[in-house]
Amino acid sequence: MAVQAHITRMTVDEYEAYIALPENIDRQLQLVDGELIEKMPTLRHSRASHQFAFAIGRYLIENPMGEVLPELRIKLLEGTEFEAYVPDIVFIRHGHAADPDSPLPFMPELIIEIQSPGQSKRVMNKKAEFYLTHGCVMVILAYPIERMVEMITQDDKYFFHAGDMIDFSPVLPGFNLAVDSIFPHESIA
Repeated sequence: MAVQAHITRMTVDEYEAYIALPENIDRQLQLVDGELIEKMPTLRHSRASHQFAFAIGRYLIENPMGEVLPELRIKLLEGTEFEAYVPDIVFIRHGHAADPDSPLPFMPELIIEIQSPGQSKRVMNKKAEFYLTHGCVMVILAYPIERMVEMITQDDKYFFHAGDMIDFSPVLPGFNLAVDSIFPHESIA
């Protein structure tokens, strides 16, 4: 006789209690469709994250319309019983009010997720769908090993590879970024 495992989905309230435990304070935990997932960035992941944040930050110096932030937790007030995400990079337009000591209570206009080792494309796309459903204008999914970027909006999906330029104009007017600059040649062994 086969034994079936009973898997219970964790709610956001259960997630909040779990991440507040002393042993979990320094862990990067997310809740994806009720499943607790720990982010485990690598050097390749961190490089890509840095490149995105640095390039967008430079653009925002010339165009002070908001701020770019890494690893910002989002906790929406409605419709998110089984989701609690910590995107790699977010862009928040000036004019939003938020408690600086709490998770972000609204969806940023731009979210960038960079695939970590062991993270499936299914999970990446699940996150993108969630972000767009709850008000995000543009989601960037970056795949460092493949050196590929996927841009998803409410209406379209685009794929970018080496040699391509990504146009962020729907959110950051006039801002373009070369895929090659996101995934620089590896200099540390």
